[in-house]
Amino acid sequence: MIDPVNIIQGEVYGLISNLKLNSRWSNSSYQDTIFPENPILRSLKNLTNILHNVSDFKNLDTCIYLEPFLSVIKSNQTSGFITGAALTSVNKFLNLFIDEESNNIHKGIRDIAEAAAHCKFEATDARSDEIVLMKILQVLNSCVKNPAGIYISNDLIFEVTNACYLMSDQSRSSELLKKNAENSVQEIVSTIFNRYNIYIDPPQPPPTPVITTTINNTTTTTPSTTPITTNTTTDETDKIQPPPLEIDFSPNNDLFFSNLPPTTDETTTVVVEPTPQPTPQPQPQSVSPQQSQKQQPQQKGFTINPRGVRFDASNQTDKPYDETVLIRLFKLFVTNINISSSQDDTSTKLLCLNLVNTIIQIRGSQLEQIPSILKIIQQDLFKFLLLNLQMKNVQIYSLSMRIFFNLFIGLKRTLKSQFEAFFNVLMVSIQENNKSHYELQELALEGLRDFCKLPHTMIDLFVNYDCELHCSNVFENLCKFLYKNSFPISQPITSLHLISFENLLSIVQSIEDRRTRSLLQQKDQKQQQLSTEQKIDYLKRKEHKRQLVIAAEHFNRKPNDAIEYLKNNNLYTPVTPENIAKFLLEVPKLNKTTVGEYLGKRGEINEKVRHHYISSFNLKNPNCMTVFREFLESFKIPGESAVVQIIFEEFAQKIYENRSDKLFLNADKVYLYIYSALMLHTSLYNPVISQKERMKFSNFKSMLNKELPDELIQECFDDISENEMIVEEEPQPGIINQPNWRKILMRSKRIGDYKSANTNDYDREIFSIVLNLVIPAISKVFEKIENESLCQRILDGFHLCAQVSANYNIIEVIDNLMTSLCNNTTLIDNTVEQQQQQSNLNNSNQNNVNNNNTSNININNINQNNLNNSNNNNLIPNGTTQPSSNVTTPNQQQQQIQTNTTNSGTPLSNSNGINNNNNNNNNNNYYYNENVFIGDNKAQLATIATFEIAIKYSNLLGESWRYIIAIICRLNKMDLLSNIFENIDFPIETTSNSKGGKKQEDQKQKQNSTSTFLSFRWFVADSTDYEEPEVVDPHKEKAKTCVDNCHITDLFQETKSLPMHSLDQLLYSLFNITNPTKQSSSSSTTTTNSTTTTTTTNNITSSTTSSSLTTTTTTTTTNVLNSPSQQHHNHHSHHNHYGNTSNFYYSINQKQELFCFDLLSHIILLNEERLGLVWNKYFEHCESIINTFEQVVSVSTANARLMTPLIEKVVMSIMYLLIRLIRKKEVFSTLSACIKLLLRVGNVLDSIAEKMSISLIQLVQKNIDFLSTTPSAWEPILALIVLLSGNPKSSNRACDALSLMIKTQPDSLTEETCLHCLEPINCFIDSKTIPHGVVVKSMELLYFIFTNVTKILGIHKIESGTNDHSSPNGGMVGFQTTRILIRKMDVKINTAWVKFWSKILVKFSSLCLDPKPDIRNNAMTFLQKTILSSSLQEFLPPGRWFDCFVDVVFQLLDNLKENSRETNFEDTRLRASALLSKVFLQNLNTIIKCDQFTTLWDSILSHLKIYMGLSELLSESVPESLKNMLLVMNNCGVFKPPTGEESEEDISKQLWDSTWAAIDEFCPKISEDVLSRVDPNYFLKKQQQQQQLQLQLQQNQQQQIQQQQNQQQSQSEELKQQQLLSQLIQQNINSPTIIDTPNVLQQYQQQPQQPQQQQQPQQDQQDQEEFNPIMSIPMVPIMPNNTNNNINK
Repeated sequence: MIDPVNIIQGEVYGLISNLKLNSRWSNSSYQDTIFPENPILRSLKNLTNILHNVSDFKNLDTCIYLEPFLSVIKSNQTSGFITGAALTSVNKFLNLFIDEESNNIHKGIRDIAEAAAHCKFEATDARSDEIVLMKILQVLNSCVKNPAGIYISNDLIFEVTNACYLMSDQSRSSELLKKNAENSVQEIVSTIFNRYNIYIDPPQPPPTPVITTTINNTTTTTPSTTPITTNTTTDETDKIQPPPLEIDFSPNNDLFFSNLPPTTDETTTVVVEPTPQPTPQPQPQSVSPQQSQKQQPQQKGFTINPRGVRFDASNQTDKPYDETVLIRLFKLFVTNINISSSQDDTSTKLLCLNLVNTIIQIRGSQLEQIPSILKIIQQDLFKFLLLNLQMKNVQIYSLSMRIFFNLFIGLKRTLKSQFEAFFNVLMVSIQENNKSHYELQELALEGLRDFCKLPHTMIDLFVNYDCELHCSNVFENLCKFLYKNSFPISQPITSLHLISFENLLSIVQSIEDRRTRSLLQQKDQKQQQLSTEQKIDYLKRKEHKRQLVIAAEHFNRKPNDAIEYLKNNNLYTPVTPENIAKFLLEVPKLNKTTVGEYLGKRGEINEKVRHHYISSFNLKNPNCMTVFREFLESFKIPGESAVVQIIFEEFAQKIYENRSDKLFLNADKVYLYIYSALMLHTSLYNPVISQKERMKFSNFKSMLNKELPDELIQECFDDISENEMIVEEEPQPGIINQPNWRKILMRSKRIGDYKSANTNDYDREIFSIVLNLVIPAISKVFEKIENESLCQRILDGFHLCAQVSANYNIIEVIDNLMTSLCNNTTLIDNTVEQQQQQSNLNNSNQNNVNNNNTSNININNINQNNLNNSNNNNLIPNGTTQPSSNVTTPNQQQQQIQTNTTNSGTPLSNSNGINNNNNNNNNNNYYYNENVFIGDNKAQLATIATFEIAIKYSNLLGESWRYIIAIICRLNKMDLLSNIFENIDFPIETTSNSKGGKKQEDQKQKQNSTSTFLSFRWFVADSTDYEEPEVVDPHKEKAKTCVDNCHITDLFQETKSLPMHSLDQLLYSLFNITNPTKQSSSSSTTTTNSTTTTTTTNNITSSTTSSSLTTTTTTTTTNVLNSPSQQHHNHHSHHNHYGNTSNFYYSINQKQELFCFDLLSHIILLNEERLGLVWNKYFEHCESIINTFEQVVSVSTANARLMTPLIEKVVMSIMYLLIRLIRKKEVFSTLSACIKLLLRVGNVLDSIAEKMSISLIQLVQKNIDFLSTTPSAWEPILALIVLLSGNPKSSNRACDALSLMIKTQPDSLTEETCLHCLEPINCFIDSKTIPHGVVVKSMELLYFIFTNVTKILGIHKIESGTNDHSSPNGGMVGFQTTRILIRKMDVKINTAWVKFWSKILVKFSSLCLDPKPDIRNNAMTFLQKTILSSSLQEFLPPGRWFDCFVDVVFQLLDNLKENSRETNFEDTRLRASALLSKVFLQNLNTIIKCDQFTTLWDSILSHLKIYMGLSELLSESVPESLKNMLLVMNNCGVFKPPTGEESEEDISKQLWDSTWAAIDEFCPKISEDVLSRVDPNYFLKKQQQQQQLQLQLQQNQQQQIQQQQNQQQSQSEELKQQQLLSQLIQQNINSPTIIDTPNVLQQYQQQPQQPQQQQQPQQDQQDQEEFNPIMSIPMVPIMPNNTNNNINK
């Protein structure tokens, strides 16, 4: 920058040139040019000389180079042009180089301010003069804003500010000047108040010579802060000192400064109320005034102001400005705000309001440090601002609201009572401006929104007012007020309603913001403990206040009732006269007249209360009038003189007893004194008494001069005349006048300071108050609004309320909110919704009465009003929707109402007319409501919001689940809902042929239907491939997109984490929908039976369900059968498929019922982790449905058919869940019950059998591992297989399921499971309707079980134990062990035969008689496999083989013999006869051990004999079979020819004889072939027999011829024979065999081989023992006793 000296020189030359342009200042003489006579020019010339000699600008005194310019400014002889030039120069100096470090700046800056404030110039034209005035404003502004402006004194600061203020208030000034003046005064005020808050180090004093001064007799060296003339007389200093100038500083009387106050001289002082020095916190690296004083305690020659600047104590005019000027300026501005002031100009008020607002914004809470300003704010500013709210000026109203807000932020601590009045006045102001001043209403509500958005405002209001005994419920009343103004009743919605609604939401948002902020902040344990204590304290105070207010109301009616109420509620413990007196003194809302009457009554209790009441005042106060005033202001004096006398006498006695002085001789004097004071007060302030008749001091003194001292009389008169005694009553809310304002100020002393709660401990209580108002408000506003963006904002309000409710776990609020939101989706039936709202209202009110101790809001009237004004159905009779009610102003409402009427003159908002029309045309409206949603964007937005909230806060949903389910059902009915879960069904797979045939049929139908149209489309290659384009409804597609965006699936996915209270409500909602016994909820049908049914539905228990279903079903059936017209009359009859039952809360049909049951089942599946809590409820619900079905079936088959789809769904759902949950112990424990339940649906089995079989096989496939390890699960599942075994649709899959169970893991089969499996297999086999293949599969299963019996039962061969010869008893122990094992094994074998083998063989045998060849042939094959199996061959004992032949083989042969005439059984008979031979031969070694072997063989021969004659084929096959049997028997040694040595009783001989006897009878042709193979001597014997026959014939012939010739020789012949026989006997005496005579020779020839024959039986016996080792051990009793004799003997 250029050297300041050069700049000053340039400005001097410029100013001189401007002076010379004026004729007054121009002079051509040489002498005047060198030595001008004009002091101004001379000073300018001198300044140029000084500047030429200045080497360092910092050493140049500021006053020296400013003095010529200031002289021009103060001169009244200069023109405006010249004055303006000087002002411009000074302003340049201030902006460029004048600062707080300039030399002698403290005097220089004051000179500039004084000169500019008292500027004088010759007036010319208005425009030119205004230019000068603007430059003055610039200089004044620059002077104050300059860093050196801190040195300006109080008076000068006030003059500068006042000059700018008055300049803006000139009526004849231009707008430009006024605006500049306003801006200048605002900048100056901002600078002044800003600087007072900042401390800096005192500036270094300018470089001046050091002088020695004496202070307090002590010599110190101090630098001078002002230019001081010293004794040094140098030429340079003489040249530098300017000549003294005599300038008049008094203002002239020009146009613009005529109203400036006179300038105070140096001796003038301003008297200001003394205030303590402020002690604001210093800035960093700064020194406070107190610290500066402590650092220099001995420097008494100067003072340091709060700015930290030192000033000479001897010259008080050097003192800078302090809070004194702040107080003066603030008082000036506040005074001009007063609506009753003389300056009632709007612009002035606006300027003052702006200035006050600026001061409050700058200083904020620091204004409390200046008590005088704080007092002005409390008493005057607040009052004037409240009065401004009653004005109809928009600008003043807006500024006043802004000042209130700033005061609340910065000074609310000391303005508690005032802000209570503000909120009350504001609400009254909004209400009064409702009809005429829309703009003021909007400003007030917008200003109120700023309060609502503050994070801690609402909690502060709640704590400071609602919990304060002497304050009104500001927060509660404010919420009610906003609710009332948030929506119209019958008019269109306006922006005022929206702003009120926004304010309500802002309150809720502030709660959420506090909670979020508190989570982010880290609080120590002490703060949390303190917060908890405060919460408990304030909540108790809230409740205590409520009870005391009730007690006050009782007292105003009847004091004794109030005392009784205090006792009952323990408000004062105990209720003594002292506490009653305390109650009368402390509790507001008391009628002061009633208090006075109670105190004046004669009675024991009243006297004691009066005694304590009077004693509670400070009776020792020496100022008797002060005590008397406080006493009389606490109640109203009754009108009866006797009552006044009672009170005053006791009061006077108390005063006299407590006074220590002797001014009153006795109590009567005190009584006279206070009674006279009362008479004086009545005379002075009674409006009936005229001014002339009022008592004067002389009269008052003359009346008491002889009784009381003069000083008491004077004191009494002065006190009464100066201040009227006003009873301390509750100020009237919303009214601002002098008496009411005085009451407000009086109460401010009682209620104390405003406390900042700054916590979220009370948010739950606050939220419970707000939310009861917010939710209905949101619902009403949403109904009225049509703008989509506003709708979304309102829906955000729903989200906000839900979020806060979730944070505080308020379930009732979530339910109410969801209910309200669901009603706006147009998907809820209107009639039932209102009934549900009424029910919820009653419950909510009851809960509020019992639980809500923090709220005193009567919500009943509000909510009832909501219900009465509900307009959920916005349909008009002709079927068009209601026009959108856009946001309008009140001026447009009347026009809007006229527009919203139909041609018939009925307003669209008339819900009564709509409801009447709906009653007559319910069906049409029902279908139309569905279409409303498709085209209603607002309803779609509400639907999305509904599910967003439901998904996010599903854990808090309660009764609102029923509405959500209703919406989902309605969407499903409208075909807008995509699959939430997979449909619970087991689809039947169709063959490709059927598909192809169906496709061809469809194509044929299309071709026929479009043949006419296709005749014009000859160019289409394949007409059958053409399909008509499907018409797409864009509105419906949009609705589908909306529903997809709801993500309903996510809602039910969250059910697995729902708490039980919410899950129960969801389940009960689905139970109610799928319950066929649901009844009407209307009041007209509320009977005992319906009550029982409702209880049954809620409890979901089997017993109560059974008891109530009878009545319900009977009623339903009667209605269906007897009154079909009544069913048709019901507007939901087309959905009612159980009779005349009305809707639950929406019109339900079968589709929705089945859909809800699917939802129910999937919810159970999702909650598999807690099945113990839900499964029994689900099962009981299914059981109740089956019970109902059975009862309906017993009454009416037609009604049963209507229930068939539901029953099918129940069955499919149970199977679906069993497939997935059977492993769960909760489900498995009820498996048998579930299967029994399924067994009861036989009436609909045919329709669901195939699907049941599909589900059954899936159940087995997916749980085979579990079933294999859980035998107890087999019986119920096999029972289900039995159920499905007889149906041709299900038998195949049922058999496959059984096959999976048996064959998948055979190692897991047990005796029990196998026994259970036999029953379903038998059912399959015995069924006559199932396919043949199923029977074959069943036989395979039988065979599989048969082959695994030995493995299942553990049957195996016992090896003989080795004898331990090392010990004496070793061999015996092993032998006994083997015997025990063999016995156990015999028991198992017997069990296998009785339980399995015999039954299976008999079953196969019976199947061999089946008329179907394939079954019969397969049965014969399996019979052959089983009976010839190795298991039987190895383990079956001989006795059981006899049973096997009798029960199986012979029975089969006998049965086949009966069918001998049927030719198709020929092959079976052949196979049966062959089987007989095979079985006998394969097991011959075992069978021969049977005691009844001979009988068995005889039976075989008899059956073979019979079969020989049945057919030609049998006649050929039977002999072959018999031949094989005989040959095998012969090879086994069973069938051998007799040797001749056997006796007649020998078994072998009998077997041989009987066999050949039978064979000779029916099959002699095999005898020769067999005997030739079995008897080696057959041919020899045959030759001998022939020879014997021939010999016999010859002998006979000889006897006949020579009979007579040989008679003589007979005796001799006989003798010879006897001799021969005797010889033979002697030779064979040792032989045990008796031989007949014909064989003597043969036996005689065999005698040499006799020893070898005797050894043969022993060898045979040994071989027999080796073949059957068990014969050495005795058999168990149940086994037949086999003989050890060799049958060959």
